[in-house]
Amino acid sequence: MKPKVKTGIALLYFSPIIIFYSFIFLIPLTLVMLQSLGLYNLGEIKAVKFTTDYYATFFKAGSPYLESLWFSFWNSALAALIISVISYLLALFFHFISFKGKSFVSATYKIPLFVPYLISAFSWWSLLSPGGYIQRILVGMHVIGSGTQLINDTHGIGIIVANVWINIPYMILLLIGSLKMIDPSVIEASRTLGAGFWQTVRKVIFPLTTPGFIAGTLLVFMGMFGAFSVPFILGASWPKYMSITIYEDVVDHSKWGIGAVQAVIYMLAALAIAYAYTKIIRRIQGGRG
Repeated sequence: MKPKVKTGIALLYFSPIIIFYSFIFLIPLTLVMLQSLGLYNLGEIKAVKFTTDYYATFFKAGSPYLESLWFSFWNSALAALIISVISYLLALFFHFISFKGKSFVSATYKIPLFVPYLISAFSWWSLLSPGGYIQRILVGMHVIGSGTQLINDTHGIGIIVANVWINIPYMILLLIGSLKMIDPSVIEASRTLGAGFWQTVRKVIFPLTTPGFIAGTLLVFMGMFGAFSVPFILGASWPKYMSITIYEDVVDHSKWGIGAVQAVIYMLAALAIAYAYTKIIRRIQGGRG
């Protein structure tokens, strides 16, 4: 029988953590929400007055902020999809295939884990820029034209490439952890009953690793969706990630209100994704959605 702890004692034990997170996260987030409604002034000297004008500006038809939000979403979603597919295949390879030099290859793909995002962005900028090695190779192979932009382009190609390279190691490690949790006897039983490798992957392995797959996909998506350094270095003058528009509005133009609105939109998007993830996992695990 588990010992019961009084609520007051439990709160006393957790009070340092509650106080810490309140000062670090809860209070700043509350102030940002108040700023978006005109009820708090940070960086601006004017009377406090409730207003929804900042939200009206953000959601106005044809608003550049909506375009920025959409660009941030689809560019990050496409990169997350590419990362998920490649990482799952590589995780299967590293988990089930033994070969000479496996430890060396495993160490090599983890290199991005130790490279700061800003350095990674500059590295890919030099490789993909006109005159860069990858640009020259692709032009020489007639894959792209000599005038094709791979960085600072309107489609965010450079952003996607850099994000894929940066995030694949995280996703692979998470998926390998999920694969190691599968009982080997389940896989052996599937093979004994005549299922081929890919049939076993489709009907046994993937369903068992779906929670980890979904969690990893959403984590890398949220990391890229709110990223700054990679889209700042490799992105075009327009469209821009919303993290860039927040920076420019606040730092360059002192538009604290509309900057706060964009931050609130980011927070709401994160909460919506976390809620969707919880519902999906519960449904997969047979719980009530």
